[in-house]
Amino acid sequence: MIEKHGYALILPGEPGSGKSTLCAALVNSGWRLLSDELTLIERKTGLIVPVPRPISLKNQSIDLIKNSFPQALFSRTVHDTTKGSVALMKPSVDCVTDMDVKVLPGVVVFPKYEKDAVFSLQKINKAETFMKLADLSFNYPVLGGEGFDVLTGFVEQCKAYHFEYNGDFEQAMTCFEQLVMEVSEQ
Repeated sequence: MIEKHGYALILPGEPGSGKSTLCAALVNSGWRLLSDELTLIERKTGLIVPVPRPISLKNQSIDLIKNSFPQALFSRTVHDTTKGSVALMKPSVDCVTDMDVKVLPGVVVFPKYEKDAVFSLQKINKAETFMKLADLSFNYPVLGGEGFDVLTGFVEQCKAYHFEYNGDFEQAMTCFEQLVMEVSEQ
């Protein structure tokens, strides 16, 4: 989850969809890291609460980000885990310093990386967005009615899209910048 212009861009998805790799590329290109792997919504206000922690990259994504962004700082790579090779990319000092600065929800993008994918961005409706987010949420069922209300409010505030890409970070950055700008101008 990242931020630009005061709005969060949330990248939920199944393991292997490329969300952490995309997040790492965007963070190294001027976006603020809010969190990797979770979205914390303040229940009373609906604001997104930053939880900047290292971005976990796996296998080919490690070298891809290291080679594309040599300024990024990494832990050592641990090999032969259940997920293959894993390394953590350090969040910037600014992300940690600004961890008390909450942001508005803005755009939800369900990414899907495929090596030979043709760039595709398709808007999805509120009902599908709600169902996908509820399915990916670990505490939605625990919160019961309150979880339903919070997620409904969150979905109402956001535009949502399916996004397929082939690793072209420039194209993704341009697209996401435009999506966030549209939300910030409303």
